[in-house]
Amino acid sequence: LEQSVKGMEVILVNNGASNETYLVLHKTLFADKKVRLYNMERKAYGEALNAGIQLASGEYLAFCDTDGWYNDKTVLEKWFRFAKEKKADLCASIPRVRDGKLFSAPKESIQVTGPITKRDYYECDFHNILFRTSFLKEQKLRFEDCSIFTGFIFTWMSLMKSSSRTFYTGLTYIQRRLH
Repeated sequence: LEQSVKGMEVILVNNGASNETYLVLHKTLFADKKVRLYNMERKAYGEALNAGIQLASGEYLAFCDTDGWYNDKTVLEKWFRFAKEKKADLCASIPRVRDGKLFSAPKESIQVTGPITKRDYYECDFHNILFRTSFLKEQKLRFEDCSIFTGFIFTWMSLMKSSSRTFYTGLTYIQRRLH
């Protein structure tokens, strides 16, 4: 919520958490006008992500789960500006941190158009991609409900259907494994 990007909207999808959780979230976030809380009955993980896509109205969309956070308060602003400058359908952040370890950090940004290659997919995960919202909606891209492969399939389909991809060298999303 402390991100510096102007006009940012935050869509928090409560995927069937208890009523107490909903009340705490609602009370905590009620004063922040950029936060929209969407409460839904417990469904598959992919359905909660799809609800976020449908509710999104911003130019670009990033996903953040309960086990992740953004590196600092300027991350989304820099990432958004870079993606917009490149006119990218999607902009992947290649440096990744998981469980405190940094891996996959290129030295310079890469602009890619045309057919997808192995290099495009290497270490891309939907948490590390900034998606142009209209691209997701025009292509009717959705998360499928197939447990652990949900994100893989969505990322792969996004890469295949995009006509313009770029790779951002700044560290953005940090993920902590819960298991």
